[in-house]
Amino acid sequence: MACKVKKAKAGAHLGLQIFWNGLRSWETTRLEDTSENRDFLEAQAKIISREIKHGTFHYLKHFPDGNKAHLFRHEALRPAAPETVKSYYEKWIERRANQVRPQQVKCEKSYFRKHLLPAPVAGVELGDIYLAALAVHHLQEIQDSFKSKRIGDKPYKAASINKYVRALRAMLKDARRTGAMAVNIFDRDLFSPLPESDSESEIDPYLPEEREFILDGFLKLRLPYYGFCVSSILDRLQTERGLRPAAFRRRRRLWLGAN
Repeated sequence: MACKVKKAKAGAHLGLQIFWNGLRSWETTRLEDTSENRDFLEAQAKIISREIKHGTFHYLKHFPDGNKAHLFRHEALRPAAPETVKSYYEKWIERRANQVRPQQVKCEKSYFRKHLLPAPVAGVELGDIYLAALAVHHLQEIQDSFKSKRIGDKPYKAASINKYVRALRAMLKDARRTGAMAVNIFDRDLFSPLPESDSESEIDPYLPEEREFILDGFLKLRLPYYGFCVSSILDRLQTERGLRPAAFRRRRRLWLGAN
């Protein structure tokens, strides 16, 4: 965890790159890349690095308008008629019909009614929480509650949990657009989707012997009609038959020359 001086990739200005509590942030400045400006920023970077090391670093003190300032500001006042997650969902899902396909609306309704709105968060259901009160740690609680659920003896798949969370993210993005919510709690440095290692691979419609028959037919016939997909056929051949690079290149030159 530290602070370093870096030059912006696009442009001639310097900036500070901060790594702190799992947070990564790039803070730009208007200082050009000169030795004097570098010395100035290096001194500031040392102060910030020292504060991070001793646990006294306060982001807003150094960067009141920084790229991550929204994560550390407290909401000043609630609106006169505060929205809960459930009340906003009911308005949002009606507008959703004009934005996405009917099948997606049907799925999102199911995700919210069966899983998201009744999800336990901070001792209450997610649907009863005010939008302005939502924070990153609530997302982690939602994710953890889904991970602990079971359908019979089987846990929820990571792909399913990610779909539910993506539906919530779409609604909260709309809430920021309409002004009902000011903070983006889906910061990628603080919250990540689950790795989908438990997802089943795509079902192959052909048996191994059927694939061999089809590939042999392509090799023997070399019909000009199939010239548009030669590259994909050869890639599949290399994968399926484990052709060595030299044999693969010879086969590729033969096909491309014939078609």
